[in-house]
Formats: sequence, C-alpha cells, structure tokens
Amino acid sequence: NGKGGAGWQAGAGVEYHTQFGYFFYLGTEFASQQFGKDSASQSFDSVLSNYKYKPLFVNIPFGIGYQFNLTKNIGLRVYGGLNTQIGVGGKVTRNANYFALDSTAHDTHKLNFGRSIQVQSEFRSDLANTLWGINIGAGLNFSKSVEVAVFYQEGLTNILPGGDAAAE
Repeated sequence: NGKGGAGWQAGAGVEYHTQFGYFFYLGTEFASQQFGKDSASQSFDSVLSNYKYKPLFVNIPFGIGYQFNLTKNIGLRVYGGLNTQIGVGGKVTRNANYFALDSTAHDTHKLNFGRSIQVQSEFRSDLANTLWGINIGAGLNFSKSVEVAVFYQEGLTNILPGGDAAAE
C-alpha cells in the first residue's frame, strides 16, 4: 500500500511565445516530495514494514501552453507537457514490526537512486534515478508579470526498488 504526502518546489523557467497565443516552456526546479509505502514481507508473514520516503529531485518540465486573454490585464493560461525528475538526494526511514519475535526495528539512510533490477545486489537502489511524467496546469496571469498557477503531475515510470521488475 502507498500513500502520498506534501512537498514543495522552486525553480525558474523560460518561455518562447508565438504570435498566435501559443508558447513553449522549459524550466528547472528543485522539488521535495514525501510519500509512504507499507509492505508485508514475502518470506516471513510476520513482518510488516512502513517506509517514509523524502526524495529531492531536479525537475525539468517542458511543453506547450496557450493564453486566453480574459481582460487587458488578466490572462488564463493552460499548460500541457512532460516532466523529467532526476534524483539528487533525500532520505528513507523504515519502521519494521517483527510479530513473531515481538520486536521492532527503525533505521534511516540516504536515498540511493538507480535502475538496478537485481535489488539484492551490493548497489541497492531505493528509487529509480530518472522518473518521467506528464503534467497539466492552469494559471491566471496578471499584467503579464505575476502568475498564480496550479499543476497536476502523473508519473509514468515505476519508481520503486527493482524498477520494471517490481510487481508494484
């Protein structure tokens, strides 16, 4: 089972505007996310682990948009495109309950990013090194200088350990 959490992002971008109201955008951002994963052990039925991931990514969103001029000073902008996330840091915390032994374990380590199919190898990856997703958004542009926008991003890449070999 997985559950989402809050995060933040900050960055800068550039736009190329056409004469027909369309524009192309490209950005670079730092993004911090948070999500949890609960899992039961495959080898021992009496082990339940809770993981809390807090990765730090460099986002590179790019795509196309269009601005509808509502008034002379207010425009409605719509966006659509792709987003690439590159893992650069973060940590993962694991809490495990061993019911047969009536004990618990707690550990925290820095996130390891990679695409290893062999999750039991020496290089154990916590998350994929590069994640792909699509994004859509809308915003209000005031006086062509300030914009308030909302974006939704949906991941297309399996980000869990073992990459494409992971059943999740």
